[in-house]
Amino acid sequence: MVMSSSVRWFAVAVVAGTLSARASSLLGEYHLIVSGELTRVSEVEGRAVINNLAYANSFNVGVNYKSDPGQITFAIQGDIAAGNPLQLNAGSLHVPIGAEQKGNQVTLPGGRMLNLNGGGNLLTDAKFDYDSVFKGIETESAAYAALSANSKLSLPSGQPGPAVFNVDKGLGAGQAAVFSLSAAEADALLNSSLVQQIDLNLNGTSPSAVLINVAGSAISYISGGNFVGSFVSTSATGKVLWNFTDATSIAMDKSFYGSVLAPNATLSAKAGALEGSVAVRNLSADVEVHAPLFSGTLPTVAVVPESSTWAAGAAVLALLGWLRFRRA
Repeated sequence: MVMSSSVRWFAVAVVAGTLSARASSLLGEYHLIVSGELTRVSEVEGRAVINNLAYANSFNVGVNYKSDPGQITFAIQGDIAAGNPLQLNAGSLHVPIGAEQKGNQVTLPGGRMLNLNGGGNLLTDAKFDYDSVFKGIETESAAYAALSANSKLSLPSGQPGPAVFNVDKGLGAGQAAVFSLSAAEADALLNSSLVQQIDLNLNGTSPSAVLINVAGSAISYISGGNFVGSFVSTSATGKVLWNFTDATSIAMDKSFYGSVLAPNATLSAKAGALEGSVAVRNLSADVEVHAPLFSGTLPTVAVVPESSTWAAGAAVLALLGWLRFRRA
């Protein structure tokens, strides 16, 4: 018995459905993602997705960002605190319910105002899946944390000097450089008086991304050295992703280079700037969130299917076995 084309297609569809891959990181789409509460920020150079906005002061979103007026550049799902008018400088605003637009001004739920300075509009009917964004950063972080390291960090010992992320010389074309830092290594890197500079040595390679997985629940960057070299190059900075999967608190008092993925953390930043995309649970930042977006390419994220999907897949595999038996 020969398998029909419809059965063959169904089998492929179900088996393929057991794996889901994200073609690109959410940090390549949004400059700021806050799944919990935004309590403070100075400016966002690009797109922002916020759950709850608790900050009463005015701030700008979409600064130095070019966008089609119809693109959702600022999305707010939950509570919005009363306060000074917000400024959206490019694209459109999405608020699910309770907002009204008159001219280039939007009255947000609770009465707060937002000025549409870039020609965009208030969008309420457009489908915007907040859950896929907020849960998506958790999925990404967990998957990236499971990747095996292929490159190493060199820390100064005894004498002050530079800390260098050394990309392995044998890295293949289009391969991502992956570093894994223990909590102790992270502390030695970011809070040691021995570290005068933090540099990235590409070793003649062109990695698709530079992923730095960092262990530890409490992270601070207070007294460590400044970022230099490739870390502060715009083209290289866009490919760097710091993944703080275990972190629940992150404190920074200096400019930090590379995108930050910390879906369970409250990030506090008091000086410098955040040079790259940021995805966190809560944010309190007296600093600006700067470009570039994350532009690196990392291995796809495999998602364990739901039980119903497994059941469907198992049924198809059983069917295939029966068909092979009949054909024999």
